[in-house]
Amino acid sequence: MRWHVRAYCEKNRGYRDFVLGRLRGQPEYEKQTENLIHEDDDWNAEVAVIIEPDSRLNPAQKAIIEADFGMQAGVLVIPTRRALVKYVLQRFQIDPKKLDPKAAAQQIVVRNLDDLKPWLYE
Repeated sequence: MRWHVRAYCEKNRGYRDFVLGRLRGQPEYEKQTENLIHEDDDWNAEVAVIIEPDSRLNPAQKAIIEADFGMQAGVLVIPTRRALVKYVLQRFQIDPKKLDPKAAAQQIVVRNLDDLKPWLYE
């Protein structure tokens, strides 16, 4: 896991995440920015990431996964900011572009992946 800072990117004309370890030297300030945090829609809006056991597992396997993750009614609801969705999936080691051929290896999936796609790919 790397530490990030979120800021307005003049080059890309939008809010982006920057890896702190890649920042070098002293910043040069020409003027105070007009791009403030309240304008970053993806930071200010919350969504829920809904995790569930892989549907390919049998009922006993699903029950184990539900207990492992503290799921309620078969799901784990993780409230987060839209800007952090990809980091939540990384934390749970879920690659939204790949479904492991073995359900036992995959174990969990994102129930509402289609709803989250706008915040996964830049």
